[in-house]
Amino acid sequence: MNKQEQDKLDELKRKRNAAIDAAERAAYEYFTTCNIGQERCRAADVYENVRTALRVGY
Repeated sequence: MNKQEQDKLDELKRKRNAAIDAAERAAYEYFTTCNIGQERCRAADVYENVRTALRVGY
């Protein structure tokens, strides 16, 4: 992989990480706004999946 390809890959990774960070904030806000019940449980699951999306090797 040449420098230009690596730079492009690094930029795409940065954009991906920024999008996941924004999704995590939105999912958390939605989860904490939901009333206790089935919808809040679903929102908690979604938030947890988004929160751990970038973890590797567990």
